[in-house]
Amino acid sequence: MSFLSVENFLYVDTTADVSVHYNYVLAAVNSCATVFGLSNTAGNIVFVAEKGDGNINNLEWNNISILPQDIDNLDIMRSIDGEEYLTIYSCNAQNTNYSDVLSNIIANREKHLGSFCYQLCLISMHGDTAFSNIACVSREPVIYIPNALNPNSSNSENWTFRPKADFLDDYKLTIYDKRGAIIFSSQDIFDGWDGRNGAGKLYPPDTYVYLIVYRDSMGKKHKLSGFVNLVY
Repeated sequence: MSFLSVENFLYVDTTADVSVHYNYVLAAVNSCATVFGLSNTAGNIVFVAEKGDGNINNLEWNNISILPQDIDNLDIMRSIDGEEYLTIYSCNAQNTNYSDVLSNIIANREKHLGSFCYQLCLISMHGDTAFSNIACVSREPVIYIPNALNPNSSNSENWTFRPKADFLDDYKLTIYDKRGAIIFSSQDIFDGWDGRNGAGKLYPPDTYVYLIVYRDSMGKKHKLSGFVNLVY
C-alpha cells in the first residue's frame, strides 16, 4: 500500500457564511473509502461588533477552545475610518468578549468620521497567526456642550467654550450676542471661544447664543443651538 504525502494543504470553504460557526476535520481515507485517521478539530472564529450604551463598542466571538491548544493569546485589532489595523488589546484564549471604550479618543487632537472595524488575531506559541472575519460599527455623532465659560477660572478647562465633538463632518461653531451679531465663528472642531473679541478684550458677562452646524456619516445636516454664560 502506498501513501500520498501532502504538505501545506490548503482548502478554502467558499460557501461558508462568516456569521456561522463551523467545525472542520481532515479525514485520511484509503482506496477502499475507509477512514483510517482523523485530524484534530478546527473551527472558524465568528467575530461580532455592536454599538453598546454610551460610547462603547461591544465585541464578542465564539469560544475557541476547540482550536489547537497551543494558542498563546488573542489580539484585538481596530481600524478607524479605514486606517491601518492596530492592536488595542491582548488577552488569553479563554476570553470571548471585550468592550472598546471610545471616550479616550473622542475630541482628542484628531477628528474621526465614526467608522470602526475590528478583527481578531490568534497567535500560537510557535508564532503562527490566524484571523477572524472583520466586524464593523458606525457611530453616531457625539457632542458634549458646556453651558458656561470663565476666563479667570483656576481650571484651564473653563477658560473657553469648546463643545467636545466627534464622529461628524463639516463642523461649524458660531457665537452670537443678544442683538444677533456674530462675535465668534470657527470651523475647527478643536477651536473654542475664549470670551474675547478680535482685539483680545473680554466681552461683558452675559448670556450668549451658540449655533453648531455639522453633517453626520450619512451626509445629513444638523443644527444645534442654545445658550452659554460668560462669567468672571
